[in-house]
Amino acid sequence: MIYPKNIDCKSTIGIPAPSSGVGESLDEYNLALKMLFDYGFTIKETKSVRNTGVVSADAATRARELMELIEDDSVDAVFSAKGGDFMEEILPYLDFNSIKAHPKWFMGFSDNTNYTFPTTVICDMATVYGPNAKSFSMNPLHESLEIALAILRGEDVTQVSTKRHQRGFRTTEKGYTLNEDTIYKTVSGKSVKMTGRLIGGCLDVLRNLVGTPYGEVSTFLEKYKEDGFIWYFDIFALSAEDTCHALLQMKYAGWFKYLKGIVNGRVCFPNTMMDMSYEEAFMRALGEDIPIITEADIGHVHPSMTIINGALAEVIAENGAGSLRLIRKA
Repeated sequence: MIYPKNIDCKSTIGIPAPSSGVGESLDEYNLALKMLFDYGFTIKETKSVRNTGVVSADAATRARELMELIEDDSVDAVFSAKGGDFMEEILPYLDFNSIKAHPKWFMGFSDNTNYTFPTTVICDMATVYGPNAKSFSMNPLHESLEIALAILRGEDVTQVSTKRHQRGFRTTEKGYTLNEDTIYKTVSGKSVKMTGRLIGGCLDVLRNLVGTPYGEVSTFLEKYKEDGFIWYFDIFALSAEDTCHALLQMKYAGWFKYLKGIVNGRVCFPNTMMDMSYEEAFMRALGEDIPIITEADIGHVHPSMTIINGALAEVIAENGAGSLRLIRKA
């Protein structure tokens, strides 16, 4: 496993917009830049970042701007500006050989799964499913954002579950509105402790990679089969039924070979067509013998943990709480 070089307070952070631009939320984005500047970082921003619209630019331009940051030796890490809906359009324009030859941390979540997942399974390189650049638009930063930066600095952090989380999007620069209790659940109703390689991302995105060159996982799975795999999922808007179909598709494609367990985050927009729960969706697709944790601090319903794709991890859920301990190992 290739682990990119850790950053420090003098690092240069490249910010591209490989999906949507930030033109409709410039005040938030500018605050995020200020917070990153205050940490000592230098920022190198691509031309399309501040554009508006469904995407920041055409696919070839978005890919080119991202690759320029990856190949720029003065850039130490890349934070995606934000998520969106059509980042998969850039995949044919990315040079994964060059990405592997220029290892550096890439961090982002949601639509950025289109980069983090293929880069880890194709290039055998660790990537970070964590906050986008715009996520840092609060003063002071929430502890979860501080932890994301600590992980990129190479610090060993055991992340523990939140006491409360925010249901709904953040509306203030002062931070999250913690309006619901956090309660980790397990499908079995029993405590779960599992160790394996972390891999996953936004399920709404991952299901579209199945059967494509960007979802070719067989070599990656075979290389680390002795460790086994913990798949984590962030569901944005899939119904419970669509979740079940996505999991079955992945299962039939061989993605769950050497599976140790599943960790699912809080669903951002939960819905069902047939009165199916998400727990039932996972059991229907994967059976009752697989350890499955739900309602975890992963993804769109914040605060969220920062995850290194490809790293070994110990994940625990018991008595309604949980923890994630990252273990960096080649």
